Amino acid sequence: MKIKLLSLIILICSCQLILHQDAFGQDSTKNTAAPAAKRQQKLKSLEILYIGRELDLTAEEAKLFWPVFDQYTEETEALINRRRKARKEVRNIQLQDKDAAAQKDMTNEFRFEKELINIKMKYRDEFMKILPPQKVSQFFKAEREFRTLIYKQLRERREQRNKQRISTK
Repeated sequence: MKIKLLSLIILICSCQLILHQDAFGQDSTKNTAAPAAKRQQKLKSLEILYIGRELDLTAEEAKLFWPVFDQYTEETEALINRRRKARKEVRNIQLQDKDAAAQKDMTNEFRFEKELINIKMKYRDEFMKILPPQKVSQFFKAEREFRTLIYKQLRERREQRNKQRISTK
């Protein structure tokens, strides 16, 4: 229990460091594409560490799990990128016809949610071939927990930035 708690504290501190990089002397006016890619890679590494720690995989399970996890991640990221692109297209339509944009946005969202569920079900079946059901369930739970942890830290960071902006005015 103490080891799990310590691991969680280390993970939270690592996330804080990654998410607060510009507070450590980086010029936020510089090109943000490269730092964003670097932060994305660090977050991916933290996610892998978090999931690996939560699943407590044996060497044999890990050997089989991580390649399937990589495929799962590729498919979900491709879907997320398509979703972002579709949202940009809807924003362009919104300038001309708000009702048509809203309708298209709803249709797209439901389609993307359905595709995401299909991907998760497909990989649930793949993961079940290599892991016991409890670990597969724990994987999807750990994935949600990690995402929630990151969103919480991003929200706190945004609130902190807003407070700083208000206090400097």
